[in-house]
Amino acid sequence: MAHPAKLVLRESADLKRLGYFDNTPDVHGITRWNFDQSGGTVTIEIAIQAGLPDVLFRAVLAHEYGHALLAGSKARSLPLQLTEGFCEALAGAYLESCPQDRAHRIALERMRRNPDSTYGGGYRAVSPALRQFGLARTLRAFKAGAVTSLGIPPPK
Repeated sequence: MAHPAKLVLRESADLKRLGYFDNTPDVHGITRWNFDQSGGTVTIEIAIQAGLPDVLFRAVLAHEYGHALLAGSKARSLPLQLTEGFCEALAGAYLESCPQDRAHRIALERMRRNPDSTYGGGYRAVSPALRQFGLARTLRAFKAGAVTSLGIPPPK
């Protein structure tokens, strides 16, 4: 089922003032969704900081789109490392699509080496499954909360 999505592109200070961003450093985007009385998703908002370099903007958009794809599903019950890993894997797939571009290669290498257990660890856990099974199957498994069917190990 498709849900309407709204993209908000503003300066970081404006996004903080509007309640999209908190004071967490290095946040460039956020996705939030609202539910109706029955628990169905009614709106999805993706807010991204304006003025980002093109490569970073597109990678952030791919990441946040991953959150939008998971909105309202059983993925909410998965560990944060796996849901963020799914979204990072989407951003990584975008970056891999332009291997001839130096900026894409640098961003992808940073993602691959990210020491953060949630984002970097999640990326390293999920990206092999996304490459092996493709987006449709990986997304179905995440939405069902059945990531073990993809061979993704539980977070440590």
